[in-house]
Amino acid sequence: MKFICGGIRPMEKSELTNGKKLPAKLNKMGPALNTETVVLNVILRHPENVESLVDPLEYSYNDMRQKRLTHNDLYKKYGAHSDDIQKVENFAKEFNLLILDISREKRTVKLAGSVEHINKAFDVDLFHHEVDGKRYRHFDKEISIPKNLKDAVEGITGLSNTPVLKPFYHYNISHKVHSMAEENINQADMSLTPEKFAKYYNFPTNYEGSGQTIGVIEFGGGFSKDILDSYFKKLGMETPEIIDVGVGGKRNNFGESSADGEVMLDVEIIGTLAPKAKQIVYFADNSDSGFYDAVSAAVHDTVNKPSIISISWGVTEAYYNSTNLLIWDKLFTEAANLGITIFAASGDNGASDNTDSIEVIFPASHPKVIGCGGTMSELEDSHLLEIVWNNDPKLSATGGGVSNLFPIPPYQGNIEIPLNSEQNKGRGVPDVSGNASPGYQIYVSDENFQLTGGTSAVAPLWAALFARFNEQHGDRLGFVNPMLYELKMRGFNDITIGENGYYNATTGWDASTGLGTPNGTELYLAIKDYITNGGAIFQEKDPAIHHDEL
Repeated sequence: MKFICGGIRPMEKSELTNGKKLPAKLNKMGPALNTETVVLNVILRHPENVESLVDPLEYSYNDMRQKRLTHNDLYKKYGAHSDDIQKVENFAKEFNLLILDISREKRTVKLAGSVEHINKAFDVDLFHHEVDGKRYRHFDKEISIPKNLKDAVEGITGLSNTPVLKPFYHYNISHKVHSMAEENINQADMSLTPEKFAKYYNFPTNYEGSGQTIGVIEFGGGFSKDILDSYFKKLGMETPEIIDVGVGGKRNNFGESSADGEVMLDVEIIGTLAPKAKQIVYFADNSDSGFYDAVSAAVHDTVNKPSIISISWGVTEAYYNSTNLLIWDKLFTEAANLGITIFAASGDNGASDNTDSIEVIFPASHPKVIGCGGTMSELEDSHLLEIVWNNDPKLSATGGGVSNLFPIPPYQGNIEIPLNSEQNKGRGVPDVSGNASPGYQIYVSDENFQLTGGTSAVAPLWAALFARFNEQHGDRLGFVNPMLYELKMRGFNDITIGENGYYNATTGWDASTGLGTPNGTELYLAIKDYITNGGAIFQEKDPAIHHDEL
């Protein structure tokens, strides 16, 4: 098996990949109408006449911090070259495509054209198919482009508008739904509010994320300010600053779909655990193009400049092949160079992602993202007891495992990564974990609250924790993956009991819960010592203090 770190391998016929495999049971509805308008993005390379952008996997944490760039630095040196932009403009003119936008900073040219012209321009056959009773557009041929564009273009998104992403949140359907109007809710129901997890995970006190901005990525649904006001008032808190940003025409549309639950879970957990941090919620379409556009919008947001990004959505790695990941690798590399920390949920359907094979979830599986797995938690005498979250190995359990796309990154070189189902070793997922069993009290509508969880709760929990860390440190910590593994488990509660349907928890890192859940204050002190001493002091450090376990 051949692993990649993400990347297009241009073919002799100057082809690009479609990037994703559709489900086997594809319900084709016939060719797309020639008059239908298609909007797509052409992603360009970094200029070829400059040194390569620093790859965070090739440097130590402290060296990477020294090489950090501002947005202006990044765009001045690594923005798209005018010659490459001109090639795309000429291509668009030749095939009667309209140029909607050019972003040198994002290295993106947005084009629009009829299905007829798109089919000719990229040598594809766009067709309609049905998913859950709705009609979408896709194609099943490789994308071809003129040879003079081959070197300049790294990827194309937007030819398909098929939904590809799943939100990773769960409701506890056995839990009693309470009215927000009830003033005397049983205290047991209030015992696992997000702020209580800040106590159990020993979050640093006297820090609330002041001066930090967290980007939250969403693909449907929305949030209601009125409901958020009621929720935070119930907790005796002020409503934090939460701003919605539309990407590609998508907006905050509360009441649109069940995805409201995902959005409200994300913003309420962050708002409770880092109440002084500003949240920028990027809403985009659930498609390959919307996925990339949303994360790119957050990374390249020169107005809000998020220092942390939380992603509670993902897609099984099997939906990608080996050639359309370069655009993602470059985007995550840019984020690391800008000092942005990215957290992503590892999935809620166990080691198989509810498929017939053993799979991991992207983007949590990317080595430049921190994958977030889940535990089951129970209170006993004010202590949090934790094992691997696994209520059902396919329907309600933490994702985790070994990547089939990405090799073992250098920072995981000294841990024992098991063989995956294909008898290969690759990037291990997740990196960290937190409570994912439905135990967070969340308001979703104006009528009730519900106990909610999933690894969707873990990514924003860690995002909020790092907002406190950044405030305490006085600077963004940035790409911390290598450092986390060099702390010798200091600052982590090691989870050693349970499994996710394929991978067992063990002492130290494992493919169910990663390094473990946070002992926040201890973890920050470990990070501070590491930065101050260049990591040398951790050669003989004792393991982290473990949680009690079920």
